[in-house]
Amino acid sequence: LEKRLTPDPEGELTRIFQRAQRNLQRLLEMQYEIEDLLQEKDHTTFNLLTKLLATCTDELEALISQEMGGMEVIRRIERKIEEIFGPWESIPEIINPGSFLEKMLPQIGLRFAHRECRIIKKISPTPPILIPEDVLMKIIEGVIKNAVENTPDKGEILVTMNLKDGRPLLEVEDFGVGITHQNLKLLFENYFTAYDTESYRSGRPYEFGAGGKGFDLLRLKIFSEQYNFKIGISSRRCTHIHEESYSCPGNIDRCQKITSHRECRDSGGTRVSILFFPADTQDHERI
Repeated sequence: LEKRLTPDPEGELTRIFQRAQRNLQRLLEMQYEIEDLLQEKDHTTFNLLTKLLATCTDELEALISQEMGGMEVIRRIERKIEEIFGPWESIPEIINPGSFLEKMLPQIGLRFAHRECRIIKKISPTPPILIPEDVLMKIIEGVIKNAVENTPDKGEILVTMNLKDGRPLLEVEDFGVGITHQNLKLLFENYFTAYDTESYRSGRPYEFGAGGKGFDLLRLKIFSEQYNFKIGISSRRCTHIHEESYSCPGNIDRCQKITSHRECRDSGGTRVSILFFPADTQDHERI
């Protein structure tokens, strides 16, 4: 539509298209996450997410109708959205998780190159696992993205792959703001985010505090039931953060409560662990 319209010297149409594009991008990101969630057979989950998606589609249509008019435009966009929705089947394959993680880390690092966060990796040899490649990619990126968004600039994220009782164990530990004990109990039981969604909704992915949809951990939980791995999470809320009197400034150097980076590292953080079964035992044991 932008290409076909006449020049817009005053920029009004440009602003409309930019706003529509932002909404389309949010919808597209949600689509990818919901496609994974809808593979879960739970009827309640399906209905809830379907209603959520329908609401987003309705909002987008309303925006276009209000700003531009023309039912044909709305119907064309609606048909396009319908075309691209729908879950697909992922085929499990034998993957060496350590080598896969080693290869993914530089790619993920490019996505938060605008941040001043550093990944420290410790990767040891492990047995292979049986899992779809795209699922493993989403697992790794999801936990690292969550860690980066909880870590202020100048902070560190520790990513390890080693063995626990003969099973491959992925751990991602950040030394950021952490999660309260009450919120931690809710994380894997509800569609829940530890932050005020409205406060962070405009943040770019990997930005400090950019989380808001809460899909990453829910998707991780559903993947664990489908592909037979175990999730663990522990967290400690930063001791310097109080809901009303102080909040993390998003950069360790700007924190008024500490005198060194070490103090920040010791004050809080979150560790997420993913315990896989080796490929040769996965068909015989269930968690």
